Amino acid sequence: FEPDRCPRVVSESGMTNYLPLWPPEYEARVEGGELEIVDGAGKVVGRAGQDVVLGGGAIPGGWESERYRRLHHELPGDCFGPYWIVE
Repeated sequence: FEPDRCPRVVSESGMTNYLPLWPPEYEARVEGGELEIVDGAGKVVGRAGQDVVLGGGAIPGGWESERYRRLHHELPGDCFGPYWIVE
């Protein structure tokens, strides 16, 4: 298990942490020793340890959700939900 391989975000309440699923044009990079998320234009939208507001929505972590089952099977085994689809 590599905890840095699937970075997670914590909800504002601190009660839930999500695996964010970013739009295809977003990417992660390490700049100055810190993890950053950049959008398709190269603009930094978040850094590790920084508070950010993410649009989108949660996919509940239950087998009754077809989207959850599909993601569970498509993502690497250690990248488990609950998932947050970033828009």
